[in-house]
Amino acid sequence: MAGGGVGRDLPPPRGGRVRLAKRLIFDAVLAEEVTQEVFVRLWREPERYDPTRGSLRTFLLSVTHGRAIDILRSEMSRRAREERSRAVAEAGYDLEQEVFDLTTAERVREAVAKLPGSSAKRSSSLTSAATPIAKWPS
Repeated sequence: MAGGGVGRDLPPPRGGRVRLAKRLIFDAVLAEEVTQEVFVRLWREPERYDPTRGSLRTFLLSVTHGRAIDILRSEMSRRAREERSRAVAEAGYDLEQEVFDLTTAERVREAVAKLPGSSAKRSSSLTSAATPIAKWPS
């Protein structure tokens, strides 16, 4: 049976754990979700709690802290991704221009690859704007 004998020893699902999560996440709804998730984990995996290592309260606070930090990092990453997307959109990202640039670059690579002789040496000459055509190796 899931939960084993831990269920009868559980402290109320509020209090310190919710306050801890709220302090770390600054979001009451997410803090409640973290607290609920911690209890569901304990219910599904009661063997994770080892009474010889500390009290159930300490264990739950520790797991709550870890999960709240995970949520906080996830939220920060999500916000950073959204901000980057917004910045790209505001900068006028042009998909058509990007495709054109990539196609042009591919054509240049194909042309350089078809050069006879020492293509690596010629490739560096082709990409250097400072080398006049008259000085290209023959």
